[in-house]
Amino acid sequence: MKRLIATLISIFMGSVIFGIVFSEGINPFYLSSLVFGGIYVAPFVILYGLPCSFLISYIIKKLNKTNALLEAFLYILFSLLVPILIALSSIFDKSMIALVLPSIYISLGCSLIFYLIMKFKTKVKY
Repeated sequence: MKRLIATLISIFMGSVIFGIVFSEGINPFYLSSLVFGGIYVAPFVILYGLPCSFLISYIIKKLNKTNALLEAFLYILFSLLVPILIALSSIFDKSMIALVLPSIYISLGCSLIFYLIMKFKTKVKY
């Protein structure tokens, strides 16, 4: 349940970051950028972020350590793989280079929010 809540909040925060980055602040187009941000960010968080979080949990469990710094580093490392792939794809298509910096903001924002929510020590009651 906690992972589902973290996913939903990460999608929302990623769409907020998307809206701020691509609409150049809050203006009349901000709401549409927020909606499009949710459409673009949600598949990445669900199809890439969730499996990465399961993999990170598995790695931390196998190490038999609860090292918060190592776990945060792994979240940051996995979140930076998408911008690195975008940067590598810009070798073939020069128009992709403009997406590298916004993708860094969005992926780091989503992963750090997800990590902080997963580390939050409260129990969710039904």
